[in-house]
Amino acid sequence: MPSVDIAALADGPYTLNASLSDAAGNSISVDHTITLSAGAANLPILTVSPVSGDGYLNASEASSPLTLSGTSTHVEEGQIVTLTLNGVSYSATVDASGNWNTTVPVADLNNITDGDYQVTATVNDAAGNPASDSKPLVLITDSANLPTLSVDPVTADDIVSANESQSDLTGS
Repeated sequence: MPSVDIAALADGPYTLNASLSDAAGNSISVDHTITLSAGAANLPILTVSPVSGDGYLNASEASSPLTLSGTSTHVEEGQIVTLTLNGVSYSATVDASGNWNTTVPVADLNNITDGDYQVTATVNDAAGNPASDSKPLVLITDSANLPTLSVDPVTADDIVSANESQSDLTGS
């Protein structure tokens, strides 16, 4: 069947029939049922949840295993989601609701230096159609890499008098 004819078909189940006859008049016929899943409305969708809830992983959070999770649509139960963080791959299995999760061990987190990373996930549906998504992860476990904030004294004695309260307060 030409691909142009297949593209014109709606997604769903179809029965293919093949028949063969020889010169002596003997014939055979075989049916085979397939499910077409090629339309855009049925293509798989994969969504990675924000890593650690906010996309940041601090020293306290990095001292426990990190759960990576997400959802999928039009991906069958049992399909394997492959997640990659810092060149290391992890596997998760899609459940009946389309959810999936896996855990990054603390030992693997300890091998990652502070910085910006992407958690990338990929999956194929049963028909082989791919889906992917990624989310950022900022790892800050070394206190030397934490942002600092300081507040300068408001006045020389840090007491605002009635006269000083009439002035604008500015800062940078």
